[in-house]
Amino acid sequence: MNYNQIRRDILKLLYQNFRNGKPYTEGANIVNSIAYSQTDIYASLHYLEDKGLVNVIWRPGGFPVAKINASGIDLLEDESEFNRKFPVSITYDSSINISDVKGSLTGIGVSGSNNIIKSNTRISDSFNQINELLSKLPQEYSNALRDFAQNIQQETTKNNTSEEKRKEVQNSLTDLIKETEGIQPNKEPGILKKQEWKEKFFRILKNVLPILPKTAETIAAFTPLSPFSKIIGDSIEKVVRQVQQEI
Repeated sequence: MNYNQIRRDILKLLYQNFRNGKPYTEGANIVNSIAYSQTDIYASLHYLEDKGLVNVIWRPGGFPVAKINASGIDLLEDESEFNRKFPVSITYDSSINISDVKGSLTGIGVSGSNNIIKSNTRISDSFNQINELLSKLPQEYSNALRDFAQNIQQETTKNNTSEEKRKEVQNSLTDLIKETEGIQPNKEPGILKKQEWKEKFFRILKNVLPILPKTAETIAAFTPLSPFSKIIGDSIEKVVRQVQQEI
């Protein structure tokens, strides 16, 4: 069981809700939003509470309610420290031989026996490229796009999306991040810039929605993009739902 991933998902969900004006999150919502058992989620909540990253109200006979506190927020907003404390773990079958490794694998744990990692594979290049692009954006937009990228990565993995389709999604996401450069949260973008951004956004919808189930969970994956609603001209959830029904 990859408890680090559960803890990462809980912290990101609580942080996302905090940023959306919902400081407390019902335990039922946590269980429904994260693809792990209630027992494992509650065990991780206890752990995060003991670490001083979340506050939890444990209600006898009912779901708890939880919120991320200042220490948890600081950790989420320091990506390198977050990855150091809660590294992403990738488990490889013992028959897998990964060759040609380039770039840093910091924050990624590899488990399993007889795994071979040779020099020159560009495993982390895509992550490094996205992080480099995000570093050029205002923090509000950088956090929003990072959370969205993580949500989509989780959903495509969970639904066994083909490598070809995942690459298409990643390329369209990279294009959207690039198009966001130069846009300021408190300044109305020019009409051409706004139109170009919207075109990149709808390209993501066209690439993502056909490969994911038509569920509320898929719509929720786009929630981090709420800060861009003023560019789109409508709420993110409404637009995603309408396109989801058309595809």
